[in-house]
Amino acid sequence: LGLMLEEMPLESENVARLAKLQVPIAAAVRNLHFREMDQDGNAGVLYERMSRALVLCSPAKGDAADRKAAAHRRAMARALLTQAAPLVADATEQGLADLSHISLLISMQLQTLDAHDAEQRRSLDGASAMTLE
Repeated sequence: LGLMLEEMPLESENVARLAKLQVPIAAAVRNLHFREMDQDGNAGVLYERMSRALVLCSPAKGDAADRKAAAHRRAMARALLTQAAPLVADATEQGLADLSHISLLISMQLQTLDAHDAEQRRSLDGASAMTLE
């Protein structure tokens, strides 16, 4: 997943393909939890990669159905990043691996999610104002 995300050109057809990963990502997260493999730095790195795929395919654009689906993917990405952050920080603090670059990626993705969510709210506010006129 990491290699694909780094080498894939961000064209609309490729971004649309990423949206199809939502269900397999959810299944993988459940599997990691079921196997109790979701509490270390490795899981944190994996969650960051999963969330990156979801963030890339979830801008606040399109019709109402597209925006709703994107908002769901953004919420899922935010949950993954929230879980990943302490796992990655702990691994770095314990000296298991220097994952400070992953922590930076997590922070940047959370900022991107905030920007997309703000855009979503602005578009909803604009639509509400138009219907009141």
